[in-house]
Amino acid sequence: MENLQQQQQEQQQAGSAAGGAGRAPSLGPAVKVPPLVRSQHYVPATLNVQTHAPRTYFRAIPLLGPGRAEAELVDQLHKLQLRPGHPSLADDSYKNPVLLMPYISDMGKIKRRALSRLTRRSQREVGKAIRRARAMGLVPIMSNQDSAGWRLR
Repeated sequence: MENLQQQQQEQQQAGSAAGGAGRAPSLGPAVKVPPLVRSQHYVPATLNVQTHAPRTYFRAIPLLGPGRAEAELVDQLHKLQLRPGHPSLADDSYKNPVLLMPYISDMGKIKRRALSRLTRRSQREVGKAIRRARAMGLVPIMSNQDSAGWRLR
C-alpha cells in the first residue's frame, strides 16, 4: 500500500516538474478534430476521431470512351459506313442481330462506349438499333446466353 502511494507521489512530482500540474497524461500525438457544426445531428456512436478525421478522396476513373481518332480506327461500323440507327433500303444493318450481338453484354444490356470502343455517333445508333431489334423480337431482351430462357445452376 505504501509502495503505491510512493509511486503516485513520484508521478505527480514528475508531472509538475514538466509543467503539466493538474493535467491528464497525454494519450499520444495531438489529432486535429474539426469543430462540430451547429444545427447538425450527430449519432453519439460516431463521435470519435476516426469518423471525424479528414477523408482522402480518390479520383474516379472516367467513364467516357475512346477519343475520336482512336474510335474511328477501331469502329467497324464507321469504317463500313453502316448506320444501324437509321433504317434505309440500302442499309438493313438495323435488323441484323449478328451485327448487334457484340455490343450486348451477357445479361442483355447495351455495352457502354468505353467497352464497345465505338464513336459517339455509332454508339447512339447501335443503342437505337438494339432497342428496335428487341421490340421486333430479333434480339433477346434479357440474356443471349440461352435461347430457351434462364437456366438453373
